[in-house]
Amino acid sequence: MIAPRVAGLVIAGAVLALLFKWGPAFDISETATRSTFPLVALDPLSGDLHIVWTEGAGLQRQVLHRRWRADIQKWIPISQVGYSPGDDAMPALLFDESGVGHIAWTRRYLATAGAPDTGTEIVYRQWLGEGWSAEELVHHVDSFLADAFHLILLPEPGGAGLVAVWGRGYSWAQRGTAGWSPLPPFDYSLGISLMTAARDEDNHWHFAAFGPNSGTQGFDPFYSDAYYTVFDGDDWTSPINVSGASGIAHAVDIAFDAAGQVHLLWSDNNPIGSMESAISTIYESVITDTVVISSSQVIPYNLNQSVQDLSLAADEKGQLHLMWSEGIQIEFESVGLNLHYQDYAQGGWSAETVLTSSKADSLNVHLVAGGDHLVAAWEEGPSTEEQIYVMSTNLDLVAPVMNFSYLPLVTCP
Repeated sequence: MIAPRVAGLVIAGAVLALLFKWGPAFDISETATRSTFPLVALDPLSGDLHIVWTEGAGLQRQVLHRRWRADIQKWIPISQVGYSPGDDAMPALLFDESGVGHIAWTRRYLATAGAPDTGTEIVYRQWLGEGWSAEELVHHVDSFLADAFHLILLPEPGGAGLVAVWGRGYSWAQRGTAGWSPLPPFDYSLGISLMTAARDEDNHWHFAAFGPNSGTQGFDPFYSDAYYTVFDGDDWTSPINVSGASGIAHAVDIAFDAAGQVHLLWSDNNPIGSMESAISTIYESVITDTVVISSSQVIPYNLNQSVQDLSLAADEKGQLHLMWSEGIQIEFESVGLNLHYQDYAQGGWSAETVLTSSKADSLNVHLVAGGDHLVAAWEEGPSTEEQIYVMSTNLDLVAPVMNFSYLPLVTCP
């Protein structure tokens, strides 16, 4: 289905080195229900690869996990992370520098749907080498919220931080030796929705976010612009609208390059209702000392191009790697969505490489870098029948043996 490609660094039109050779893609889920929104993390100590995703639909979703064991070069069978009579979904995943794994997700349940009572929770577990710890409750409300929280797990000295986002508000908790601190009341003063973060040498967190659209005509107020802000541990900088009046932001991500500059990228999917958006493409702003020094279009535009989500990762040398979902727009519908890739080093972006050529749409890609590895996970397949696919460089992944039949579990074991 997918032919491996080679991505090279291109400067002034010349290929200087072949840096990453992508291996084949593998379906690691093959479950009976839809598999969506994958996240991938590399354990820096064991070299193991961990993938989590949301399985199912409606109010009976669950969070699933699969691991590639580096020592035996083998996929471990799929396991279920949360056990609930309700809806477990939209996890955040982190493996810190000490090899400790962290996962958090939203759990919602309704008494009228068969649960013992009604509520919404943020639940956490820690990876203990061969399995997950017991569940820890981070946050609870006595009502059924309309959607899951957006969660961001961040490495912090002696533990982890958890940013929970609801609408354009956030709350930040820390986990130390005594467990999680209480989640404070949500703060809406920034007026933006924090989405992804990157840490600088001073342990300051730089965030890419969604915020109010500068466009006021038509349906533009219902779309978002891309924003940038920094938290130094005490105070926030005033959020900057980096996309401005040039379009709207559908997906955002952020990373530091080798020179210590911030790259904030966003995709514009050119929705039919936007008067402000002109084309569907990817843009970036380069930021130094919280000042935007340049903004530009990252990828070339093709006729009827349709760009959806994107993922940006920085490797240990500060080389940036970008992967995105791109197809064409036919009669207001995006079709033929495949994964594209390019890298950034020595001050420029490489030529674009098409990594997948599937008949099914490839969406919600997540790309990570670790050592000399790049790993990408995404969902692919007809709507309601999506599966999770993985591909990598230098990991020599093999096809998994499918010995797991997914049956939703609704009670604790």
